[in-house]
Amino acid sequence: CGSRFTIRKTKRKSGEVYTIWACRERVHHGNRRLDNAGNWVGCNMRIINDKSLHTVMNFIIDQLEADFDSIAAEVAEEISAMADTSNSRSMTLLSDQIKTISDKRIRMLDSFFAGKISDEDMERLRDSYDNELARLNKQLAQIENEQTILKDRQSNVSNLLDIIKNKTLHSEGVYGEIVDEITVYDEYLLIKLKYLDFAFKVAYSTHGYKEAYTTIIERCDIVYE
Repeated sequence: CGSRFTIRKTKRKSGEVYTIWACRERVHHGNRRLDNAGNWVGCNMRIINDKSLHTVMNFIIDQLEADFDSIAAEVAEEISAMADTSNSRSMTLLSDQIKTISDKRIRMLDSFFAGKISDEDMERLRDSYDNELARLNKQLAQIENEQTILKDRQSNVSNLLDIIKNKTLHSEGVYGEIVDEITVYDEYLLIKLKYLDFAFKVAYSTHGYKEAYTTIIERCDIVYE
């Protein structure tokens, strides 16, 4: 139905906390049905056991660890290409142009105050210079912003790969930091991690109950955006 999943926790008599993820529509309204006003409410989407979600995430991290070198090389190549694109538009050239226009504007005002140009010419030239300065400053700010984003991406990707390499990912808190989005389908989960241009399409099955509950990864495919 497109609604977000929400976490639900129940404490069993044994003291164990049973945690699931369920569609918000299903939590509030149950299975999909028509309400008294004739509107469709609820959702039939399956519930995700938190243990299964952890198993899926552990499996994905294991796959990333196994292919760490190729992932690092791929990300480095992408960052290099982005850097070349940014550097092709010279910040130095824009800064020089801004200085040239600013100097012209100052000289124009000097001429106006010296009585060498009319009010009309001053206003026309001032508006022209101001418009050009606004355009150049906007371009310069855009490039500076792109370079900031690039540096942040380099840092973030480096941190992600360091975490993967150092095998410190197997915790709920870290999962929350690296997962960009998880979309639940009837037959599989689509998991997108931050800073990577591909997602993991994971199908799994579950077996047993309570302490004997297990999750088996049946298939994992890489899906590129």
